[in-house]
Amino acid sequence: ILGLLQDSKMLTAKKREMLAPLILQYCMVGLGVQDAMQVDQLGIKHATHEAMLGALASLPVAPSLLLIDGNDGFEFDIENHPVIKGDKHIPQISAASIIAKVARDSMMVNYSTIYSKYGFERHKGYGTALHRSMISTYGLTPIHRKSFREK
Repeated sequence: ILGLLQDSKMLTAKKREMLAPLILQYCMVGLGVQDAMQVDQLGIKHATHEAMLGALASLPVAPSLLLIDGNDGFEFDIENHPVIKGDKHIPQISAASIIAKVARDSMMVNYSTIYSKYGFERHKGYGTALHRSMISTYGLTPIHRKSFREK
């Protein structure tokens, strides 16, 4: 499985969906989620930190080290290190990236049944031309962020 892991953005949806059950079978996984309102209220960095704390709280055993994709520093009671392009270079971060993307894409497909006009099952909420066109036509939904500030 290690040889198959890479940045989730470099994998097809089909390959991510094939790898996700294997990752879940062999790895301890925690998942944290913040909704659009929380991101708007807290800012993306703080909301990301809260999601990470939620993911840690959902683990059956606390890890002794956190490797975090990116260059942002976060405060944890656990030793942690940011790794620039970690999802490209470190298999554990790649695995986390795959699980997060599969979970998010699944949420967006579920939202497509609620907000059927928006095409979430196709663009998964990313800023594609189709998505921007749907927002222009129908406006924002409660699942859309309204701000894009750091905080």
